[in-house]
Amino acid sequence: SGTMHVGDEVAITIHERFKILDESALHLASRKFYYWGSRRMRSFKAQTINRDPATGEVRIDEVPKDEVYTVDVSGETRAKSVAFPNVQVGSILEYTYTLESEYYTSLEDWVFQDANLPTLYSSLEFHCADWLYYSILTLGKNLNTKYADAKENKKWALTNIRSFKDEPFVNNYLDYADQVQFQLTAYKQGRYGELVKVLEEWDAIARRIREYYQPYFRKDKEAERLLESLTLPEAQSEKVEAIYKAVQQRIAWNGRYRVLYDKDIDETLEIGEGNSADINLFIIQLLREAGIEAHPILISTRSSGKVLMSYPIISQFNHVIVAVKNGEGFQLVDGISKDLPLSLLPLEDYNYYGLLIQDKEATWLTFPEPGAAGVTYLVDLDLTNPEQITGRIACKYEEYEAFFGRQAWKEEGMKSLLGEQLETDVLNLRLQNPDVRYLDDPTKAFIVEADLYQEENPLFESEFLYIDPDIMGQFEENPFKSPQRDFPIELPFPTVKRIIYKLKLPEHLEVEDIPESTSFLLLEGAGQFVTSYRLSDDNLLDIRATQKLNSAYFKPEQYAELRTFYQQITDQMQEMAVFKARED
Repeated sequence: SGTMHVGDEVAITIHERFKILDESALHLASRKFYYWGSRRMRSFKAQTINRDPATGEVRIDEVPKDEVYTVDVSGETRAKSVAFPNVQVGSILEYTYTLESEYYTSLEDWVFQDANLPTLYSSLEFHCADWLYYSILTLGKNLNTKYADAKENKKWALTNIRSFKDEPFVNNYLDYADQVQFQLTAYKQGRYGELVKVLEEWDAIARRIREYYQPYFRKDKEAERLLESLTLPEAQSEKVEAIYKAVQQRIAWNGRYRVLYDKDIDETLEIGEGNSADINLFIIQLLREAGIEAHPILISTRSSGKVLMSYPIISQFNHVIVAVKNGEGFQLVDGISKDLPLSLLPLEDYNYYGLLIQDKEATWLTFPEPGAAGVTYLVDLDLTNPEQITGRIACKYEEYEAFFGRQAWKEEGMKSLLGEQLETDVLNLRLQNPDVRYLDDPTKAFIVEADLYQEENPLFESEFLYIDPDIMGQFEENPFKSPQRDFPIELPFPTVKRIIYKLKLPEHLEVEDIPESTSFLLLEGAGQFVTSYRLSDDNLLDIRATQKLNSAYFKPEQYAELRTFYQQITDQMQEMAVFKARED
């Protein structure tokens, strides 16, 4: 529970209890409680509560004050470090403390859910001085259902809330968690005087950003020299790509997302690296000098969370990318990754919408979903030689799958993508002689091929042969295990996954059982799974499986069908083709 008092100072008192249910949670006996800046942590108390199972007697072990340590973590971040005594399975750990600060302009959000633990009860009380005015925003399904009609409410409580970890495939859990947020909108000057508004409109914020960027977009000799050094084609699409590549070759991203640039163009080019604003604002300047209309678009990355349009606050954004005018619409460009082609934005950019800063207006631009990324596995095996098994594997990675495939190959080679061997219950195929294509060309599909080899063939004289169609292990388990879900499903991108498995079988084998070819749809076309099994007259078995997911976003109410779809796939791919020796 929490109680927040806001006036000349902000004080929030937090009181929490949690129970150790099994040994896996014993590590929680050692805790750090973080705070930062000029905030102060006061009145810290902690204790362990145990009940004797035989007598029912309650024992309380308090943490002595001299065993609560203040530690410097990094920068302005500090923490109270404490080890709870006598912690065992069944213990209740209890603590309370008060956080104080002068930051009434920026209050902490109250999140009712825990990232890892289910919550039995969580509450917040809010008390505010009458000279301060806040906009209070309640987020989350449970909170808005319970308090739908309580617009002036200052106390909230929820019970029996699941943890975040039960909801995989979410860009940022705080986008959907039950929480209360506060934004200062106005205050009375001198407490009793004139009302001063604090919260701006989006147009005012856009105007300030436009003015801040203006010096960066003035004509620059370095930019002019760079453009003169490029042989720009006539077509706009080719011009954009040439400028995109030129900037990537000269400026490396330093890993920092920023809305504001750190340095001027000359210094950035001299150093050869910059933040995301340094890179993308330079692209905009070059495009404009080349006669192409381009504008900055402010976004919040996926991991940073969605922008709340009802809160005109620039701190919600952490990144700026490029919007290139293209007919009636805009082409979105982000130059921070040298391993992505112009046509693909970094996945972090796809966070629903951004604020487009044009010369005279600011508008919200809705982002499309990423395009579908494909991976195809072709496995060709010859089982007709009694002394060995030979074959070939070819893997084709497209779009974002190619991006991740290249990254993995550069880090660990073949082991990262395929492993050093393909193993099933009866096969132990070694991969050798890899052939890698387009490793350094992000505009093309990434292709890896290798020979397959096993020094003996235990299958040749088998009375029965069992063929697992999922030789690549792509459909081994359903990723959606929870029977229910509160959050939307946000997959990285739509996918197309194909397996083509060809086996040349010994002539002495004949069919005992082959699964039927199948096809089933997800949500009227949001996805599809198809399998086919064909055996030719010369004993060549052809197995094919294709999974298509045409969307990366699904609503919570679609979860049951999505989970069933994946379970059908898992069940289908566990059905084996069975062959037996022919009777003489």
